[in-house]
Amino acid sequence: MAVRSEVCGELLRKLVPVYAGAMLFAVGLRYLELYWLGHLGVVEQRMSGLGTASVMLALWLLLNGYTWWRLRSPQQLSPGMSPVLFNERLAARLLTLPYELLVGLTLLTTLSSLGVRAGQLAREHGGWSDWRQEAVLEKLQLTLGESGLGLTVSVVLYLLLRRVLRSFILRLEPLQLGGGGSIIGPLIIAYAGTFLVAMMNLLQFVIASDHRGQGVNSTAFAVSFLFYFLFGITALSMIALEFRRDLSAMIRSIRELVGGHRERGPLMDKIPVISRDEAGELAMAFNELREKVGHEYEELEKELELAYNIQQQLLPPGDIIAGACRIFSWSRSEREVGGDLCDVVRLDETRTAIAIGDVSGKGMPAALVMSAAIVLFRSEIKRGGSSSEVLQRINRQLCEALGGESYVSLGIGLVDTLQGTITYASAGHLSPYFITAGERPIQIEGSSLPIGFDPEGRYTDVQLELKPGDRFVLITDGMVELRDRQGELYGFDRFESELAGWEPGVPLAQLVEGMLKKMEAFASGLGQDDRTIVVLEMQSPEGMPATAANVTLAGGGQLICQWLIPAAHGSERQVLQEMERLIGEHWPQTSRLEDMKSAVAEAVINAAEHGNRLNESRQIRVKLQIGTHLIVCRVYDQGAGFDAAEAKRRELYNTDRSQQEDPRGWGLMLIDGLTDYWETGRDKDGFYVELFFLRKAERSWEKE
Repeated sequence: MAVRSEVCGELLRKLVPVYAGAMLFAVGLRYLELYWLGHLGVVEQRMSGLGTASVMLALWLLLNGYTWWRLRSPQQLSPGMSPVLFNERLAARLLTLPYELLVGLTLLTTLSSLGVRAGQLAREHGGWSDWRQEAVLEKLQLTLGESGLGLTVSVVLYLLLRRVLRSFILRLEPLQLGGGGSIIGPLIIAYAGTFLVAMMNLLQFVIASDHRGQGVNSTAFAVSFLFYFLFGITALSMIALEFRRDLSAMIRSIRELVGGHRERGPLMDKIPVISRDEAGELAMAFNELREKVGHEYEELEKELELAYNIQQQLLPPGDIIAGACRIFSWSRSEREVGGDLCDVVRLDETRTAIAIGDVSGKGMPAALVMSAAIVLFRSEIKRGGSSSEVLQRINRQLCEALGGESYVSLGIGLVDTLQGTITYASAGHLSPYFITAGERPIQIEGSSLPIGFDPEGRYTDVQLELKPGDRFVLITDGMVELRDRQGELYGFDRFESELAGWEPGVPLAQLVEGMLKKMEAFASGLGQDDRTIVVLEMQSPEGMPATAANVTLAGGGQLICQWLIPAAHGSERQVLQEMERLIGEHWPQTSRLEDMKSAVAEAVINAAEHGNRLNESRQIRVKLQIGTHLIVCRVYDQGAGFDAAEAKRRELYNTDRSQQEDPRGWGLMLIDGLTDYWETGRDKDGFYVELFFLRKAERSWEKE
C-alpha cells in the first residue's frame, strides 16, 4: 500500500514537536552549564533569553521548512509513480534526512558563529594586525559555546529522528534501498559528534578559566567531562540498540522460516528494509531467500494436496453395509498424508474383506508405501485364498519393493455373512478386539513379523464365529499412544474401558465419535501419531436396513440397488426415500444429496410421462450404483427413447425455446445442470437415461 501525502503530513506534524524538543533540550543543557560555571566563577557570560529564543525560533522554522521541501518532492512525483517505487523513494529520503540535518545544522551554526564573531572583532579592533590575544580568545570562547550548542542540537536531532522515522519507514515497507552503508557510520557520527561537543565545551571552560586568571578548576572539569562522557555513551547505546532490534527481528523471521511457523502472516511475507547498513543488506538477502523458499513451499503444498486427495480416494467410505454386517472406518493423518491404511472390499453377496495397516515412518514416504499396500491388497484379495495366503503374497511383493528400508504391519479379515464367521490373519499388527454384548473386549492374539522383513514369512489364520450384535475392532497404534500434556500415555487400559462401555444397538459412527472426542480431550490438542479404527458389527435380521431393492455387486465391490415402480405420478417418492437413506449411509458427508434426488426425480417423471405414457402396467426400473467416489443412476422405460447428443444440441443449447418440439427438454435442462454428466443408451431392460455424480474430496480433519 502506497503511503501518500496524508502520511507525509502526519510525519510533518510528528516532527514539529521533535524539533522543538531537541532545541529546548540543547538550550536547557547550555543554560545549566553556563549557570553552573558562572556559579563557580569560571565565566561571566549569561544567555540572552530574547536572543536565544529568536535564534531557536529561526532554526525551528528552518528545520520545518527544509523537511517539508524534502517530503514534497516525492509527493509531486507520486501520481505517475508506482506505489512500490514511491515508497522506496520516500523511504530513501527519510533515511538520509537525519544525516542532512546533522551536517547542515552543524555547518550553519558553526559558520554563522565564526562569521558573526569575526565581524565583531573587525568592527571593534580594526584590521587583523590590531586584534589582541585577549579579544580573540574571548570571541573564540563564545564561538566554541555557540558551535557546541549547535552541534548538541544536531546530535540530539540525529538520534531522535532515527528513532521517530523508523516507524514511518516500516509503514512504507520498502524492499530495496540500495547498499553501501554500514553500522560503523552511525556509530562514528554519534561518537564524533558527542566527542566534539565535549571538546568544544571543555575547551571553552579552559579558555574561560585562563582568561580570568583563575586556573582550571579540576572538580568542575571532571564533572563536565563525566557528563559529556555519559552523553556520548547514551548516543552510542541508542545506535547499537536500534541495530540490535533490527537483527532480532530478522532472527525471529529466520526461526519462523526454519521452524515452519507463520505467526506474522504467510510464508511469502518479507521484512521491510529500513536501513542501508549490514542489517538492511541482510534483510534484502533474507527476503530473496524467503521468496525462493516460499515458492518452493507453495509447490510442495500443491503436491501434498494432490497426494492427500489421491490417498483419500483410496480409503473406503466411512460407513458401509455389506450384507448382514455393518463396517465403520475412520482414519486421520497427523500430517497432510500419512502411513495408516484401511480398506473394505465386497467380494460377493456374502463375503467381504477388511484390512488395516500401518507403514513405518511418516509423511510422503509412508504415504507412497501405504498406497502401494492398498493396491496390492485389492489385487490379491480378488485372486482368492485365505487371509494368511493373501498376506504371504503381499509380503513377497513388498519385500522386493521396499528393500528392507521400510516395513508394514497389516491385518486382513475375511467376513462370511452366510457362515457367520471372520477369518483373521496379522503381519505384525496390533491385536484386534472381539466384543460380545455384555462381556469385556477380548484381544485376539496371532501376530507375526511385519511385511517387509522376510519374503518367506508365514502367517496364521484365526477364525471367529460372529453372532448378531458381535463387534470386531481393528486399530493402529496411534489410537493407544496418545499422550497428554504431562506425557501420560492413553494406553490399552483406557481404550479397552471405552470399548467395554459401548452399548448394543447404538450406531457405530456415534460410538466411534464419542470415543474420539474423549481422546481429543485427553490429548488437549497436542500433535499425535496417525490414527485409524475399523469396526465391524454383525447385525440381526430385524436390525438390517429394509429396502425395496434387489442388492447385487458391480466390479470392485460397488453396491447396486434396483427398484421396479409403476409409471405413475408420485411413484418416484419411494425411490427417493430409499435412495436418500442409502446415500446417507455410504456418503454421509456429501452436500450433493438434494441435487441427486432432484435429478433422479426428474428422470423418473420423464420416463413415466414420455417413455411409458403413464401406463401403470409398464414398469420403470431404477438402478442405483454406489461407489466410493462415483454414484451412477440408470432410469429405464419402455419408450422409443432419444439420442443424448442430439437432445443436448437441440434442446439444451437452444436459446429460443418457444418452438421446442420435445417436452422432455425442460427436464433435461434440469438434469444437465444437476449432474456431472449424463448419457442415454439401450440394453436388454430397455431404454435408459444414465446420471453420473462425482464425489468431491473433502478434508474432514480441517473442519474439525
